[in-house]
Amino acid sequence: MIDRWAEINLECFDSKDISGSVSRFVRDSLPYFGDENKGVSLIVEFHGDNIHMWNGAIDAEMPTTMAKGWSYRKLKELVDSLHSHGFEVAHSHQANYYEYIPSQWINDYHPELGKGIMSFIDITKPLRKDTLRYAEFDNVEGIPYYKFFAKQWRSFNDEIGFDYIFLRDGWLGKSWRRSFRNFREIRYKTDIYIKIFKEISKNGKIITWSTGMSANPFHDGIDIEKILPYVKIYMTQSYSTAWQDFWMKFQSITGYEGGYTPHIFTTLINRELTAKHGVKHYIILNAWDWEGWNAITHIGERLNL
Repeated sequence: MIDRWAEINLECFDSKDISGSVSRFVRDSLPYFGDENKGVSLIVEFHGDNIHMWNGAIDAEMPTTMAKGWSYRKLKELVDSLHSHGFEVAHSHQANYYEYIPSQWINDYHPELGKGIMSFIDITKPLRKDTLRYAEFDNVEGIPYYKFFAKQWRSFNDEIGFDYIFLRDGWLGKSWRRSFRNFREIRYKTDIYIKIFKEISKNGKIITWSTGMSANPFHDGIDIEKILPYVKIYMTQSYSTAWQDFWMKFQSITGYEGGYTPHIFTTLINRELTAKHGVKHYIILNAWDWEGWNAITHIGERLNL
């Protein structure tokens, strides 16, 4: 049997009819999942405010831009219902900030992490003092974000029961950055990210993926092989036929990074590294409906790279 996963927003389920909406999802997704191993990566809140602002009150309404009327208890019911149908369930989390999907926690309490139209928060940055009550902290002042997140995630998930945390964009450096200055930088940044992934892995299983446009094993100057011992599933973003060509319209992305050859090379290298460390390796072929699929026809020169 093979693994099949789908990433889906919380709003696709009905908080007033959780069992019924899960049954409809199971029925409608049957042609995709079939009898294979099934997984759902659930986008509960794009920036993770439901984890950031978790204070242990399971009947409180979750802060989320994805859907209204969801308490933490209802989220637990949803996860339990998906489990009852044979799904593994991951909680998606982005370490970046999109202005058009605002984060209450960052906006109102921790703008020091970084804000912008589309920016990546500094997951190593110490938090400043705030007025919130947390499940794991009386005072967050001076605590690096990743340590704060790891403990909040543990407390939150002890109650809710996800199988994985899916650390998406921003958790392995800044997406879309391929360059690094020297191997000393790789060693320095890798040591930091080993601490980050080790801390979070204490509190549950991790899924993560390569950054967009990572055409070599050093994603944003991070040696991923040193991270893999703390990861259960690693995904290679291999859809250069779509992703790369979309971003060509907006950025000066030239040279070998956008070609087919280095992406095939990277996929094969990642397959070997994950096998070496007993980590499952998935390949993402496409994502988001605004990425064109027919890049060979439209940008044929990529075949020469």
